[in-house]
Amino acid sequence: GLVGKEISPEKMEWVRQLVNIYAVQMSYTKQIVDITKIFFEEAPELSDAEVEEIKKDDARPVIEEFKKQLNAIPRFTAVQVMNAIQATRRE
Repeated sequence: GLVGKEISPEKMEWVRQLVNIYAVQMSYTKQIVDITKIFFEEAPELSDAEVEEIKKDDARPVIEEFKKQLNAIPRFTAVQVMNAIQATRRE
Protein backbone atom coordinates (compact mmCIF):
# COMPACT_ATOMS: atom_id res chain seq x y z
CA GLY A 1 0.00 0.00 0.00
CA LEU A 2 0.90 3.64 0.03
CA VAL A 3 1.58 3.84 3.76
CA GLY A 4 3.77 0.83 4.47
CA LYS A 5 3.62 -1.79 7.19
CA GLU A 6 5.49 0.04 9.94
CA ILE A 7 4.66 3.68 10.52
CA SER A 8 5.07 6.07 13.41
CA PRO A 9 2.08 7.18 15.48
CA GLU A 10 2.47 10.68 14.01
CA LYS A 11 2.33 9.36 10.46
CA MET A 12 -0.70 7.22 11.35
CA GLU A 13 -2.48 10.30 12.69
CA TRP A 14 -1.57 12.19 9.50
CA VAL A 15 -3.03 9.36 7.39
CA ARG A 16 -6.22 9.40 9.47
CA GLN A 17 -6.59 13.13 8.94
CA LEU A 18 -5.98 12.71 5.21
CA VAL A 19 -8.75 10.11 5.07
CA ASN A 20 -11.03 12.47 7.02
CA ILE A 21 -10.47 15.22 4.45
CA TYR A 22 -11.49 13.01 1.54
CA ALA A 23 -14.09 10.77 3.19
CA VAL A 24 -17.01 12.82 1.89
CA GLN A 25 -15.81 12.36 -1.71
CA MET A 26 -15.66 8.57 -1.52
CA SER A 27 -18.37 6.07 -2.40
CA TYR A 28 -16.30 3.11 -1.22
CA THR A 29 -13.12 2.70 0.82
CA LYS A 30 -10.74 1.65 -1.97
CA GLN A 31 -11.15 5.06 -3.63
CA ILE A 32 -8.89 6.60 -0.98
CA VAL A 33 -5.84 5.15 -2.75
CA ASP A 34 -6.50 6.98 -6.02
CA ILE A 35 -7.63 10.17 -4.31
CA THR A 36 -4.62 10.49 -2.01
CA LYS A 37 -1.75 8.94 -3.96
CA ILE A 38 -0.51 12.42 -4.86
CA PHE A 39 0.62 12.82 -1.24
CA PHE A 40 2.82 9.72 -1.45
CA GLU A 41 4.47 10.26 -4.85
CA GLU A 42 7.21 12.57 -6.02
CA ALA A 43 5.95 15.93 -7.23
CA PRO A 44 5.48 15.87 -11.01
CA GLU A 45 7.44 18.18 -13.26
CA LEU A 46 5.36 21.14 -14.34
CA SER A 47 5.01 21.93 -18.02
CA ASP A 48 6.01 25.35 -19.31
CA ALA A 49 2.32 26.26 -19.61
CA GLU A 50 1.70 25.26 -15.98
CA VAL A 51 4.68 27.30 -14.78
CA GLU A 52 3.43 30.31 -16.73
CA GLU A 53 -0.04 29.93 -15.19
CA ILE A 54 1.46 29.95 -11.70
CA LYS A 55 3.54 33.03 -12.55
CA LYS A 56 0.47 35.05 -13.58
CA ASP A 57 -0.29 37.98 -11.35
CA ASP A 58 -3.71 36.63 -10.38
CA ALA A 59 -2.36 33.22 -9.29
CA ARG A 60 0.46 34.43 -7.03
CA PRO A 61 -1.73 36.21 -4.42
CA VAL A 62 -3.90 33.11 -4.05
CA ILE A 63 -0.87 30.87 -3.58
CA GLU A 64 0.70 33.31 -1.09
CA GLU A 65 -2.55 33.58 0.90
CA PHE A 66 -2.93 29.81 1.05
CA LYS A 67 0.69 29.50 2.16
CA LYS A 68 0.00 32.06 4.90
CA GLN A 69 -3.09 30.15 6.02
CA LEU A 70 -1.17 26.85 6.11
CA ASN A 71 1.74 28.38 8.04
CA ALA A 72 -0.73 29.52 10.71
CA ILE A 73 -1.84 25.94 11.38
CA PRO A 74 0.06 24.45 14.33
CA ARG A 75 -0.90 20.87 13.44
CA PHE A 76 -2.53 19.80 10.22
CA THR A 77 -5.94 18.23 10.65
CA ALA A 78 -8.70 17.74 8.13
CA VAL A 79 -10.76 20.52 9.66
CA GLN A 80 -7.88 22.99 9.81
CA VAL A 81 -6.83 22.39 6.20
CA MET A 82 -10.41 22.80 5.00
CA ASN A 83 -10.67 26.02 7.04
CA ALA A 84 -7.46 27.27 5.39
CA ILE A 85 -8.92 26.55 1.97
CA GLN A 86 -12.14 28.38 2.84
CA ALA A 87 -10.23 31.34 4.31
CA THR A 88 -8.15 31.56 1.14
CA ARG A 89 -11.30 31.59 -0.98
CA ARG A 90 -12.72 34.44 1.10
CA GLU A 91 -9.61 36.61 0.67
